[in-house]
Amino acid sequence: MKSLEELLFGRMKSPTLKNLLGVSVRALVGAGIAASIFANIPETFLKYKERASVRPKITSQSPYDTTSSVPIPIFDYSKLAVPDVGYQLLLPEENYQNVELAPKFSLDGRLERSLRWESITDVVERKYGIPHGILLAMIMQESGGDPLQSNMQRDGGLGLMHIQPRTAHHYGLKVYQDSRVLSDKVYGQDLQRFLEENNFDMKRTNTIDERIHPVMNIDAGAKIVMDGYNAYHDWSKAVQYYFAPAYVEKNLGEEYWSRVNTWWNALKNPELRADAENDFNVRNEMNGVTFDKYLANFANICYNYGLEKYRKAPLVIAKQSPRK
Repeated sequence: MKSLEELLFGRMKSPTLKNLLGVSVRALVGAGIAASIFANIPETFLKYKERASVRPKITSQSPYDTTSSVPIPIFDYSKLAVPDVGYQLLLPEENYQNVELAPKFSLDGRLERSLRWESITDVVERKYGIPHGILLAMIMQESGGDPLQSNMQRDGGLGLMHIQPRTAHHYGLKVYQDSRVLSDKVYGQDLQRFLEENNFDMKRTNTIDERIHPVMNIDAGAKIVMDGYNAYHDWSKAVQYYFAPAYVEKNLGEEYWSRVNTWWNALKNPELRADAENDFNVRNEMNGVTFDKYLANFANICYNYGLEKYRKAPLVIAKQSPRK
């Protein structure tokens, strides 16, 4: 069977002209074939391939225990370097230990305590592309805004986002006693004694257990959320993944998302924020501390915990395995 070139140019006597036209035809035919092939590739696949080319690939499973089928994230955010931040007194800090706050797990109490860390969550959400307010809503659910609050089960969870020891280690954080447990009430009791013996002092304890460091804790929590988002491409499921990958789209996972979403909506509501501010101001009228002044002081504290350095640092792949 004759080729297309033979059919078109078989009788042409000029070899130079024949070659030039042959090349042009081959180019046009090749372009048509390529266009036909790429026209059949789904647009979502092309976008997915483009994202995959610029992200670190997963090399290990999630630290969570699960017997169910859980999608494996394409990218492993645990391989990103741990923020190189510590604590340094750069801006003045007032001692507001005598301020009165609303009950810890009331709406006003959660808002008054959690809004102290909004300067950090804003920066972390921008860095990872997480919708504004989700991380702060998760803090409202997990710790109520108290960085030294153990989780309610007292099984080892700690920090603003209540990260369990095994998960914290997987994402590169140092953990008290170098624990790798997922859930252990005996360890939880030891952890609580450690906090009490150090008078719940953040500056003294955050170098021993980095889950207490507000920037490190929230950054690690964001990485877990991002691994969940890369598995499901849905923010509500990413939050459920943070709770436990095995419970995504299950009753417990959806209940967790519902609670977080309630706090997220509260953060978006100016009237509820104003109610919390008014509650604080009434409670502290005698000591002269306003809510604005209180939050400004915590903005300084966040800065002293390395927030500005974190803000300027790019996301880079860790050059070594998680620290011991």
